[in-house]
Amino acid sequence: MNPFEAPDTATTEPTRPGVDVHVTVVSGGLLAVGVVLAGLGLLLAGGGVLLGAVVLFGPGLPQNPDDPPQIVMPIVAFGESLFFFIPAAAYLAAAYGLFARKTWGWVLAMLGFSLTFAGCCAPFGIYGFYALLREEPRRAFGLL
Repeated sequence: MNPFEAPDTATTEPTRPGVDVHVTVVSGGLLAVGVVLAGLGLLLAGGGVLLGAVVLFGPGLPQNPDDPPQIVMPIVAFGESLFFFIPAAAYLAAAYGLFARKTWGWVLAMLGFSLTFAGCCAPFGIYGFYALLREEPRRAFGLL
C-alpha cells in the first residue's frame, strides 16, 4: 500500500462521527468518580476487616450486657462498603462505554448524571447532560 495514494473508497469502512472534547472530559470525570468511590469502598471494607480482626483476636473489652455484640460493627462496615462498590462499578462501566463509544455506556452515563443531582455534584451532572444530549454525541453513539 502506497501512503501517497488516495485510499480506495470501496474498501474503507464508514466511520461514525468523532466524539468531541466534552464527551472525553465527561468520561474522564466518570472514571475519576468511579476510582474514588472504589477506593472509599476498599477503605471501608478494609477497616471493617481490621476492626473484626481486633475484635475477634484482640483483648476483650468490657461490655455492657445490653449492648450489641462487638462483631456487629465490622459486619456493618463491610456491608456499607457495598454502597460505594455498586455505584463505583456503574461509573467505571459508563466511563469505559463512553471511551469505547458504546450505546450502553451513554445510557449508563445518563443514569449516573441523573444520580448526581441528589448530592453536591449537580454542576457535573448538568455538564454531563450538556455534553451527551447534543446532536453530535448522540449521532456518534448511534442514537440518531
